[in-house]
Amino acid sequence: MGKKQGLGLKELIRLNSTTIVEETESKIKLENDFLYSEVYLNSIDALKKGNLMEALEGFSAIVFFDNENLKALINLGVIYYELGIIDYAKNKFKKVLELDPNNKIAKQNLDLLEED
Repeated sequence: MGKKQGLGLKELIRLNSTTIVEETESKIKLENDFLYSEVYLNSIDALKKGNLMEALEGFSAIVFFDNENLKALINLGVIYYELGIIDYAKNKFKKVLELDPNNKIAKQNLDLLEED
């Protein structure tokens, strides 16, 4: 009997494994996006309510996992300013400008801090 046409067992296993890995990675990304959104929204809420330490914790966690998250970095700069830790605030705004030199919010905030 001749060899069957189509994919062999090894190729099918490889394709199925690749599909499973891609589906798993996609689910993990969705879960991470959801967790990020939850942490971000909770941190914004804490900041609005004046719970600076709670907001600091949330935005710091976001930056720990994504050190190029501009929104979290800007919010950390604002929190550090509110806490009177001006050097840290400046560093956060400078980091944003390194990543996005045209970021108007970081530029304005940094300019205001450097006027003092």
